[in-house]
Amino acid sequence: MERVLHRVNDPISWIEKEAQSDSRSVVIFPSERMLESFVDIHEKREGDGFFFSHDVFPFEEIGTSPRIRSERLALLRKLLLGELRTVYTSFHGILRKTVPIDVFETLSLKVEVGGPFTLSEDQLQSLGYSRSFSVTIPGEFAIRGGIVDIFPPGTERPIRIDTFDREIESIRRFDPASQKSLDRLIDAYITPAAEGITSSPYRELALKRISAAEQATGSKDEILFDRLDTMDTTAGIFYERQSILLDFLDDYKVIFVKPDDAIVEFGRRERETLELLSDKAVRKFLYIRYGGISSEVLMKLREYSIVSDDRVSSLDYDTELSEELEIIKRPRREEEFLPRIPVVDWTELEEGDYVVHKEYGIGRFLGVRTVENILGTREYLLLEYRDNNKIYVPVDRVDRVHKYIGTTEGIQLNSL
Repeated sequence: MERVLHRVNDPISWIEKEAQSDSRSVVIFPSERMLESFVDIHEKREGDGFFFSHDVFPFEEIGTSPRIRSERLALLRKLLLGELRTVYTSFHGILRKTVPIDVFETLSLKVEVGGPFTLSEDQLQSLGYSRSFSVTIPGEFAIRGGIVDIFPPGTERPIRIDTFDREIESIRRFDPASQKSLDRLIDAYITPAAEGITSSPYRELALKRISAAEQATGSKDEILFDRLDTMDTTAGIFYERQSILLDFLDDYKVIFVKPDDAIVEFGRRERETLELLSDKAVRKFLYIRYGGISSEVLMKLREYSIVSDDRVSSLDYDTELSEELEIIKRPRREEEFLPRIPVVDWTELEEGDYVVHKEYGIGRFLGVRTVENILGTREYLLLEYRDNNKIYVPVDRVDRVHKYIGTTEGIQLNSL
């Protein structure tokens, strides 16, 4: 097991060079913006997959945009069919929950000429497809008598299935612009067009969990029961087993790009989301449980590479390689690294937890205190340091506090 830091002047160029190799890898960018910038200049190769984070806030009526939804599902399709080589994603994106790959496989259908066509309109819609007069974008389908047009996400062109008495007579690809049929196919795969599947038993489980959230929070949110088809951002609500993409990439090399920036951006984005949901108790409850997982799962990986143009403090490493010197430097000192994850909401902390303040270092969380002063009444995190010294951190500045996730054996509080 090895963890290597590559110190380079231009991380993007390093990633592009790495993409020329035949190794299977997961490249984790610090932000959606940097991922999008990479996509703009990257010459896409066969086997590449892009896993963006959702481009809408949770529970919005419009749902994830067709482009982002299609890219995410295209990657899952490539993974299912063994065509995925390199995954490009963001720190936030890789931590979003998605449909378990075994469920994705179970719900995928191979259709063949001479075989039966068994998918009804309701079934296609429960798989995330939307009915349209003419199919032009991934995730759409159309039915005209015995002709069914479907555009599975991850395919270059939609397919046209000609049936007679539910038997498939022909399968053709067609041009979505002209709607003209092109080449014939012997078979084709129809994969889900959504990460949140609304057919049975997934629908029933989601409804049950919404009811449980109402009971747990003592609040009501009736509109959620009618919005299941827009809940890709909290896909975990539909499935017994909670999964992220990384669960299915055991043999892929993990590459972090500028992880210190990633930690900051991840915390900012999650705090922004929770602030938006602060007056919607049921939605906040569901998002925390079924939207994603803690960044701690990435912090505790035992093997990875880091590429950065600066020093790194958020991830530990065994070896540092310098682009200029082209030599292996000695590993940095152990005390320079403090394993930690951002605190998105102070309720993640329990009394007695060790924390790392950006200015004051390792302290112990003693709870939340309400204080009245000339600024009014405010809530503060109470942190203890060596010699029983204490500091108060306003709860709205929780971004300055990280949760310590390393071993506590022999740990000492810092002095103020």
